[in-house]
Amino acid sequence: MTPTVDRTQAPPAGPAPHVHLGGHHSFTLKNGIRVIVVEDHKFPIVSVQVRFDHAPVSQGDKAGFLELMGELLTSGTAGKTKQQIDELVDGLGAKLMGSTDGLYASCLTRNFPELFKLIGEVVTSANFPEEEFTRSKTRLLSQIGARADDPDQIAEVVGHALTFGKQHPYGEVASEETSARMGRADVQGHYHRFFQPGSGYLVLVGDINEEEGRTLAEATLGAWTGHALPAENGTNGNGVMPVPHAGEKRVAFVDRTGSEQSVIKVVFPVDLKPNDPMALHAQVLNTILGGGVFNARLMQNLREDKGYTYGAYSSIESDRWGGNFSAGCSVRNDVTEDAVSQIMKEMTGIREAPVKADELALAKSYMAGSFARSLEDPRTVARFALNTFLYGLPMDHYETYLQRLQAVDVAGVQQAAQRFLHPDHATMLVVSDKAQVMGTLAGLTSSGVVHEFDINGDPVKGV
Repeated sequence: MTPTVDRTQAPPAGPAPHVHLGGHHSFTLKNGIRVIVVEDHKFPIVSVQVRFDHAPVSQGDKAGFLELMGELLTSGTAGKTKQQIDELVDGLGAKLMGSTDGLYASCLTRNFPELFKLIGEVVTSANFPEEEFTRSKTRLLSQIGARADDPDQIAEVVGHALTFGKQHPYGEVASEETSARMGRADVQGHYHRFFQPGSGYLVLVGDINEEEGRTLAEATLGAWTGHALPAENGTNGNGVMPVPHAGEKRVAFVDRTGSEQSVIKVVFPVDLKPNDPMALHAQVLNTILGGGVFNARLMQNLREDKGYTYGAYSSIESDRWGGNFSAGCSVRNDVTEDAVSQIMKEMTGIREAPVKADELALAKSYMAGSFARSLEDPRTVARFALNTFLYGLPMDHYETYLQRLQAVDVAGVQQAAQRFLHPDHATMLVVSDKAQVMGTLAGLTSSGVVHEFDINGDPVKGV
C-alpha cells in the first residue's frame, strides 16, 4: 500500500539544534585590555578589530567632528606620516580602516606581525596632522552640502533628530554652522579621552592561535598604561544614556521643492537594550511587520496591494543607550497621506490582534536561515564573542539562539508589539514638495497641525 501524504501541509519542524560556534579564547592584559582570539585556519589570513567601549559622546555645537575620526585615526602617528602608513599597508597587501571607536585591519598571516605593530602605533600615538584634518573637514562640508539634494539622507538625519532630540548624541546633526566651530583639538581630545586600555577590546580572528595572540598583544600593547576612564557624562549613573520620553503623535514635514516622490519615515524611541529578555521577540515582531521578508505586512500592503512603492520596511534597533523604531518607504506625492495611514494601520493592527501562525513560522524560518548563514564567516563568531562582553549577555546567548527563537510564540509576539510599538506617540516624517503634499497631511493627527523642519532637523521659523 502507498501511504497518503498531504503535500499541502509543511512537515512539522524538528527540535532546534544546539549551535556550536567554534572555539574562542579570551584573556585580559594587566592594563585592562580584553583580548578575544577566534581560530580559523582554513585560510592564511588574520583580521583584527580594536574597539574602545564608552557611552555616546555629545558633540554639542561642534556636531560632526566625530565623523572625521575614521579617516583621521590612520592619517599619522608620532613616528609615521600618512604617506608612510599608506605605503606600509599597501606593501603588506593589507586593509586598515579607522572608526569613531577603534579600527579594523587584515592581511596574510605571514605579514600580520608587522601589521600589528602598526596597529599598536596607531592606537597609542595617533597625532591627527593639521593638514589632514583640513582635508577631512572640507570633504565633510561637501557631504553636508550634498544632503539637500538627497531626500533619503534628509529623512535619515531629520528622523534621528526627531526620534532622540538634538540634545541626545544620537540626534545631533552636523551642519555648516557646527562644522565651522570644530577644530583638530576636538578630534584629538576625543582620542586622548576615550582610546584607553581600560575600555579596550582586541579581537583577533583567523589563522592565529591563543598563544600567538597573547604574545603579540603583550609585546605591542602590554606596556601601554593610558589613564583612568572619565565619568560617562550624560548617563543615568549606571552608564546608560536616558531614552527620551516619546511625545504625542505628530506630523513632521521637510520641504524639498520639486520632489516628485515623498520619502516617509515613522519613528519613535524604544527602551530596548540588547540583553532585554524580549529582544528576540522584538526582532521576530519586526520581521513580520516589515523586517526583510517579502511577505512582511508593510511590503504586502504598500507594494503588493496598493502598488505605492517598490519596498516598505521597518526596523527595531536595540541599544544600550537608546533604541528606536523606524518604518518607511518612498511613494508618489499623490498617495503620501494614504501611505502614511497604511503604515500606522499595520502598526496598530499587529498590536491589537495576534499574528497568524503561518506568519510566525515564516519569520522564524527566515531568521534561523540568516543566523545559520552568518556562522559561515568566522568574523561572526568574533562579533558574537565581543557582543557577549559589551552587552552583558549570557555566555550561551548565541549557542541557544535557535532554541530560543523556536520558543517564540504568538502570545510573545503580541506582548512585544504592545510593549515596543507606539503609534500614538510616533512622529510621521515626510520629505517632499511642500506645495503638492504638505496640505494633505493635516488629517493624520487630531490636532491637524503639521510641524515643518529644515534639512538639519530644526523647526522652520515663522511657521
